[in-house]
Amino acid sequence: MTATHLRLPSASSTIWRAVALLGCAGALAGCQPVLEVSEKEPLLVDVVVAELSDYSSRITLTGEIRANTSTDLAFQTSGQIVERFVEVGDKVEVNQILARLSSSEQETDRDAAQAALDAAQFALDQAKTNLGRQQGLLDQGLTTRSAYDSASEAVSTASSAVDSAQVALERSAEAIEQTTLRAFVKGTIISRQIEVGQVIQAGQPAYTVAADGPREAVFAVDEGVLSDAFAAQNFIVQSVNNASSTATATLSEISPTINKSTGTVEIKLTVNSPPGAMSLGSVVTTTGQYATVPAVVVPASALTSEDALPAVWVVDPQSHVASKRRIELNAFDNDSLVVSGGIAPGDLIVTSGANLVFPGQLVRVKQEP
Repeated sequence: MTATHLRLPSASSTIWRAVALLGCAGALAGCQPVLEVSEKEPLLVDVVVAELSDYSSRITLTGEIRANTSTDLAFQTSGQIVERFVEVGDKVEVNQILARLSSSEQETDRDAAQAALDAAQFALDQAKTNLGRQQGLLDQGLTTRSAYDSASEAVSTASSAVDSAQVALERSAEAIEQTTLRAFVKGTIISRQIEVGQVIQAGQPAYTVAADGPREAVFAVDEGVLSDAFAAQNFIVQSVNNASSTATATLSEISPTINKSTGTVEIKLTVNSPPGAMSLGSVVTTTGQYATVPAVVVPASALTSEDALPAVWVVDPQSHVASKRRIELNAFDNDSLVVSGGIAPGDLIVTSGANLVFPGQLVRVKQEP
């Protein structure tokens, strides 16, 4: 340029040089996109051919292992807890003592019943002795029939009194036994509702025991998950703490009501031969599957965005130029995108390298799909 050969005053030479450099920089900047498009090597990318395939969306459910049968254990009488012998997690056997109430009142009643029985028995012995004497006198003609009948009636009355006292004593002994809580099922304590010193009422739950036997996995799911396909599938239950511990399971129950606090429905799966890692209360997962439908499914790595909406890069098979295209997602997960609109079977979709593509980008496919 001729401007570089002008002779300018030395005092302003620096300013003129700066202006000239800025002008050149602007000219170069304006030309840069053209040079980049024309000179840049095609971007190496991976592509897949969009095609219809059978797709079944899945959802991972998290729940816990419970006993197929659990039972609340309660005292049959009211009183104050004075002893408890088991805690949550303990194994219990049938007839094992779990807790005791104060039995002082029942023991007092038993002592009174025993005294009443002793007195009734003494009266009966006396009545029998008197009846024997009256029988001898009657045989000798030394007493009246009326006196003998009175003695006989006294024996019957005393005998009834003994029977009543015996029943009262047995009831008092039973009342004492009721102050002891025993397990009537073999299993594991999963809940304790009592403390020493607590006063409880008859029938108030003290412990909950999970009976030994079948186990079930319980999950809370959204109502929209439930379908015929979901109910018909074979489930695999996996321990969260030990990924290698798995078991097959079958759907055994779907709650007919929705939990108002969570908006979910409880489902139960019967676990077949649960491994040791699936102990009561352990956390497990399973996968719920929806109905299979035909859909265009592409790898999740193809996802990009345009104006905050999902999009993918589509390659023109003739010009090998990539263009961004918005899509409608039906579902997605960590591995795949289920596309319901925006692309059609046969479109070439950029997967690996999609984050490096820009509009009008010339691309070269690593390997023909």
